[in-house]
Amino acid sequence: MTHTIDDAVWTYEDFQPGETYGSVELKLDETRLALWKEVYGDEARIDQTGRVPRGLLVAGMMETYLRVVSPRPPGNIHASQKLMLGSGSLKVGDTVTATVTCLDKIRRKDRGWVTIGVVMNSNGHELLRGEIRTVWAR
Repeated sequence: MTHTIDDAVWTYEDFQPGETYGSVELKLDETRLALWKEVYGDEARIDQTGRVPRGLLVAGMMETYLRVVSPRPPGNIHASQKLMLGSGSLKVGDTVTATVTCLDKIRRKDRGWVTIGVVMNSNGHELLRGEIRTVWAR
């Protein structure tokens, strides 16, 4: 890992393709579900089997990225994201492990483009594989 100074702003040079920067465990507990319902209302309720909305994975992907790659410089541009949903279902009480990796970085027209990958697993299943592409400010 090249980014070693705590609280130092991440720069384009800190990213190395293939390097893993950290993992976050997200507990799908009542507190997290209450926050989800606060945004999406009762339409987001869990079903009778205790399964939770898969949209929580997308929110968890972004949360993981924001927690692991922090602090970021002001002026970054979120250029795109890709989501590939895997198998398995989520239930209240499950824990999801999300891992952040640099997939690619490239310079175009004096701008640094960074592609971050987030893979989310639970109960032996890959639930989501996502990519976040950012034009890095520094």
